[in-house]
Parts: sequence; structure tokens; C-alpha cells
Amino acid sequence: MLIAYAKGARTFERHIDIEGDGKTVSPYCSRPDQIDAWFKSWQKAREVCGAPGTHKRLPPPKEIAYLDSLVRGVYAKRDLPDGHILSDEDVYLAIPLQKGQISCRELMRGEVLLSPIRQDQPVMIDKIDTPYSSIPSLKEMMYSRGLEGVSNDILNLSQSVGEKPAPGVPRPAGAAIN
Repeated sequence: MLIAYAKGARTFERHIDIEGDGKTVSPYCSRPDQIDAWFKSWQKAREVCGAPGTHKRLPPPKEIAYLDSLVRGVYAKRDLPDGHILSDEDVYLAIPLQKGQISCRELMRGEVLLSPIRQDQPVMIDKIDTPYSSIPSLKEMMYSRGLEGVSNDILNLSQSVGEKPAPGVPRPAGAAIN
């Protein structure tokens, strides 16, 4: 049954019978205890296989929050002046993502800075000219996710537990570099 479900079968036929009046259950029929085991197996198959291809799995809010906490934010590698056009050489990606900060998902390259950004500071949605900042729902989403007011000490801590520090970011004493 598990393999049939995994391969796409969604309609199953079972004959259910009980012994009584001196008659035995036919070999092609299932007794109630066998049907109970069959339904438990069917439920497990649904759980293991996930939603069918016609439905999108909706993760619970706790799972979404956990995955969002692992998204990398965009930080300035060096001091960047007002009007500067961002390129890969200007930024690095690091955890944590802060509220209002663009993430690796929104970085398009070629954004124009609306105000200067100091080295190792987050690139905030309000500091760049990007299509994302003109869509209120996207801007609101960026301000609702991530951590509030993270200090550079936390950024340095994330590097001390195994991430290679980006250029311009001091490595904490005793931190290993992979």
C-alpha cells in the first residue's frame, strides 16, 4: 500500500468481513483488525509522502520562522557613498537577517544607494533604490521578519562558530576559520 500511494494511487478498494454463523472470512476480504492496521499504514503513507502534486504544502508558522532565521542578510564590505551602485564586490552575506534589511533573496545587484552605508552595516530597504521598496506589502514584509537591532558582537559570534569572516570584518580572538 505504501508503494502504491507513493507512486500516485489514491483509490483503494478493500472488502471487509467478519466471521460469524460458522462462515470464515474469504481470503480476499479483510477483518476489522486488518483494516485498522491498513488505515494506519495509509495514514503513515500520506504523512511520509506529503501533499499530492496538486496541492502546495503549507508549513506551520513555527517552521517558517525557523527557516527565515537562517536567511542571510546583505552587509556592506566597506564604506559606501550616497549614489553608489551596488555590485558583488561591495557586499557580503551573513546571518542574522535584521528587520528592514534586504536578504540574499532580494539582492539584485545594480541598486543605487540613497544614503551612505558604513562598513559592516546592514543594507536596509530604505537605503537603496529598488523595485522592492516601491511595493508596500514587500516593504512591510521585510520590516516584519528578522531580528531587531543586532550588534556587531552577534555578527562576530556567528563567525566564531564556523563561518569564514568576510573581508573587513574582524575575527574574534580564538575563532576558527573553515
